[in-house]
Amino acid sequence: MTNPRARRPRMMAEVRAEAAQLYADHDAMARTLREREPARRAEVDEVLARQSAAYAAEDQAWQALDDADQALRDNPADPELVEAFAAAAATYRAARDQAHAVGEQVTAVTRRHLEEVAAESAALLELGNRFRAAQDETFQPGATTQEGPLA
Repeated sequence: MTNPRARRPRMMAEVRAEAAQLYADHDAMARTLREREPARRAEVDEVLARQSAAYAAEDQAWQALDDADQALRDNPADPELVEAFAAAAATYRAARDQAHAVGEQVTAVTRRHLEEVAAESAALLELGNRFRAAQDETFQPGATTQEGPLA
């Protein structure tokens, strides 16, 4: 009596075709991932440049606030210096908030890229593992060809 659940031995041609398809899929995915890299790099470079500019603007605003503070300390009764200090403080707060927002964008972009790369790496690894399993199957005892068992 034959076990109906027994797996029929796969034919070598079937296994080789599967391995060839998995290899082609792996190669295509790897090529696609290499093609995505320049766009990712450009996006990161762009957001980092904006962050650098925002930090520089924040530093300049801080220096202007420090200068306005010193001028006000030297002449606390001058109403123009009081207004200049208030304007410098508002400019600094706006620059600080902008630098923080751009920093959050950098974090979001890099986090997204890391998550994408992790998922793509896992998919690429899975294809590679499936290819190796199919390839290994061709070398296992009991594998058959269309003509019959391998010797």
